[in-house]
Amino acid sequence: MLASTAGGASAAGTVGIMGGTGGLIGTAASIVLAPAVIVTGALVGVGVAAYEGVCFFTVEKVNDPEAIGNPPIFNGVQP
Repeated sequence: MLASTAGGASAAGTVGIMGGTGGLIGTAASIVLAPAVIVTGALVGVGVAAYEGVCFFTVEKVNDPEAIGNPPIFNGVQP
């Protein structure tokens, strides 16, 4: 996407020159942007894994009957 935008923005009139310009700029942009994308993706992955781990290993037990509501009939079975 970067290569086509850069090639379209250049003042080159022939297809060969535009293709060469887009290729050089696209290659340079991909080399520059690749580490940033990889690091950002890794940080997002670690953050999501940590959040899921905390949620998975957190056990919340409610033992207070008033907090539960204690309905008189639950699924046809009376407590």
